[in-house]
Amino acid sequence: MPSRPRSKFRRHSCVLGAALCSLAGSAFAADVETPRAAPSDIVAPPSTPTPDETPTPPPAGGNPTLGGAGPVAPAPAPTDLNAQGTTPPPGDTGTPNGDSTTSPASPEIPLPETETPLPGGGTSGFVGDEDADPATSVILENADSFEQTTAGKWTGKGNVRVKYKKYTLNSDQVDVDLDAGEAVFTKNAILHAPNGETVTTGPEGSLRINLRKDTYTVIGATTSIAPQRLQVGVIMPILVYGGEINGRPGLIDARGSRFTTCDFLEPHYYFLAKQLYVIPGKRLVGKNVTLYRKNKKLFTIPWFVVPLDRRLSRQTLFPQLGQTPDEGYFAKFAIGYALSTTLPGILKIDAMQKKGLGLGFDQNYGDSDNLKRGTGLVSVYHLADQSTGQENYSGSLNHQQQIGTVLANLASQFQQNSYFAGGDQNRSLSSQLSLTRSVGNLNTAIRTSIDSSNYGLGGSLNSTAAFDQTFKPTATEQLHTLFTLTSFTNTYEGIDPTKRSELDTNIEYAQQNKAFDFQVLTSKFTQLQNTQVGSTFFGGLERLPEFRLATDATRMSMLKRFLPSTTRLDFSLGTFNEPTSETKTQRVSFGMDTGSTTAKINDRNTIDYGGAYVQRFYGDNTAEYLLTGRAEYKLKLGKTSSTGLSYNYLRPYGFTPFQFDFSGNNNTANFNFSLQDSKKFQLRIATGYDFNAAKETAFGPPTPWQSLSLQMIIQPDGHFQLRTSASYDQNHHRLLDLTNYFRIRGSQGFALDVNTRYSPDQHRFSAINAQLDLPFFRDPNEDAGWRLRAIGGYNGFSSTFDYQGLALTRSWHDWEGTLIYQNTTTGIRPGQTITFNFRLKAFPAVEPFATGQLGQALDTGLGQVY
Repeated sequence: MPSRPRSKFRRHSCVLGAALCSLAGSAFAADVETPRAAPSDIVAPPSTPTPDETPTPPPAGGNPTLGGAGPVAPAPAPTDLNAQGTTPPPGDTGTPNGDSTTSPASPEIPLPETETPLPGGGTSGFVGDEDADPATSVILENADSFEQTTAGKWTGKGNVRVKYKKYTLNSDQVDVDLDAGEAVFTKNAILHAPNGETVTTGPEGSLRINLRKDTYTVIGATTSIAPQRLQVGVIMPILVYGGEINGRPGLIDARGSRFTTCDFLEPHYYFLAKQLYVIPGKRLVGKNVTLYRKNKKLFTIPWFVVPLDRRLSRQTLFPQLGQTPDEGYFAKFAIGYALSTTLPGILKIDAMQKKGLGLGFDQNYGDSDNLKRGTGLVSVYHLADQSTGQENYSGSLNHQQQIGTVLANLASQFQQNSYFAGGDQNRSLSSQLSLTRSVGNLNTAIRTSIDSSNYGLGGSLNSTAAFDQTFKPTATEQLHTLFTLTSFTNTYEGIDPTKRSELDTNIEYAQQNKAFDFQVLTSKFTQLQNTQVGSTFFGGLERLPEFRLATDATRMSMLKRFLPSTTRLDFSLGTFNEPTSETKTQRVSFGMDTGSTTAKINDRNTIDYGGAYVQRFYGDNTAEYLLTGRAEYKLKLGKTSSTGLSYNYLRPYGFTPFQFDFSGNNNTANFNFSLQDSKKFQLRIATGYDFNAAKETAFGPPTPWQSLSLQMIIQPDGHFQLRTSASYDQNHHRLLDLTNYFRIRGSQGFALDVNTRYSPDQHRFSAINAQLDLPFFRDPNEDAGWRLRAIGGYNGFSSTFDYQGLALTRSWHDWEGTLIYQNTTTGIRPGQTITFNFRLKAFPAVEPFATGQLGQALDTGLGQVY
């Protein structure tokens, strides 16, 4: 198709859900009670009549509002824009100099207990009450003329600008009917949303807002539902035009409208729906939907459903075709349907040569904006596997519901004889239930889970139940309690059944004071049942209990005189039980850590240093202390280049009976050099020396030197990069490893990555991985053309390819078809696969390229392309 100019609604991208729907009710969130703007909450600027005009008096009966009560106040003088007006006496002109410039009364009904609106741009002031709030009132900021046509009806013409909540509306004309509670914007109406997006109606369209019902009607407008509003369901804006669009908070009804993702003035394709509902962030549901290609009817489907809150696993318009070793040739369909507006679903039909026919569905229910009624997703799938003769069942349930102040979440998954799980006989069930409640300073959660599985040789059953509660009586105190009951059962063939259960109790009290922090920790693991001989508790360390105190130099002025400001002190006392070492005794610990202090010698030389001391005493008459020291010298060689030396020391003295107190023994010095002032060439060198290893001769000659590592990057421009890494064993004087990463980036998305690893011992390349992304015959005006992608992993030790893959894509402006071939010789379910995907670009589906049959990555080192 020849290049065409982009449409105006593309340049003024607008959002139907984020703007219009929010326009009518975004301030009225489900959990926040916000006062609604009454239809009569109109604050208008004064209009100044000519000297020979007579100001229009207010209609009999008072203010021209829905209530009709109270007199209309004239405009305040420009020097007192927000003053409360008063009716001037007869003969008074209302101005200091006596000129006849008194403005007629304008409609103005402020909300109670709100603030005075500020003057609008282009006006000399408005008729404003002290209680008017621009956050909730409808404010007319500007108009070339604004007059009352009949009782309760006002018309503004020319350069109309209105503020409503956080939205700005411009048009050539606005008609306000106070009795009906409506404002109608006509002739080039434009709505500006707070996120910068717009809605335009054009010269013939109109935008009608019903302030009583928080609804709107758009006629003759082209609107756009932005991808960020629709979350992960689409990656391009959905354009809706034609017909009449009605909306309320959380729902858009666009009956008889067309929708497309093509942004050309004459779209390449569009859908015409007899009924179209959009619930932003949740789903798009169309009924009796017809697909047109260049105004030519292709086909009609009864339902078209697109979830907008999750990524589709496959396309809902076209089948996925292909071949795998397990399934043979296959065609997999996902067909959207809707039992009602709030009950959309996806029907799955899988026809597989070797497996047979698989049927399933994903059924949504409820409304996530009204959790009191409950919402969730039910998924069921069945396959009569003709290759194994087994009945394959799988399914899941996810349910969420608000019950009073308690939020309940239920998730359950099951499968039977799934060939993905392996084995001829397998069955598994997993369920989780959580109840959470947060009221005031008390948070409570109850969580339970049950997991059972059987893979033909026996089964296992695991269950947990937990009570978790946090109480904060003050801002500086917190009490946390956690009780967990765990049960585990094994019934494998040929082995005696095993049953174990345990109750874990954890209680923690924490308090923050001005001078120190105080904690009390209690942990107890109670074994309820254990039929396994020789086994011990599930749990770890028991605290029966432990008391802790902690402070730092910034909180105690006495410490500042002798220690660095980063110093921290810790003290603990308690009785501990460690089942793994069968040790139970008392423990007293004191620790002091000076943190890290930087001494700046000059602009180029700095020294960082610090240390720690820990002393512990145990109830079995043993004791130990730990000394830790660290220092680093850094010399700047340029803006970002540097070299430096560092030293680290850690050594325990004495004995500890607890395994959790064991520490290492470290005495090392390290050297590093970094040259990176230029992006075109960077070099890093690092090595180290271990003083403890220099004395170790039990396993042969000492090996104190750490490997010398080198990394070099050459990047003359943004198109080419070479990264080389090498490591050299200084103790045995041999090259250990040599890796190279070669990258090329070109125009139109061209990319080539090659990774190599050379083994000096074997004198061969142990691994070569490569990936290519080659676009060709591209049409940049329509973002169309061809694309070839290739991946490969070569194993130098076996002289074979671990994986190979090719993907050929033909894309048009809106559509895309991809033929994929992959061959894996290792890993899970190896073999050759062929897949064909045809999709609409705006609705992404999972593409099985560079992944195995189960979705696993073919290689974790595929560079920066995949």
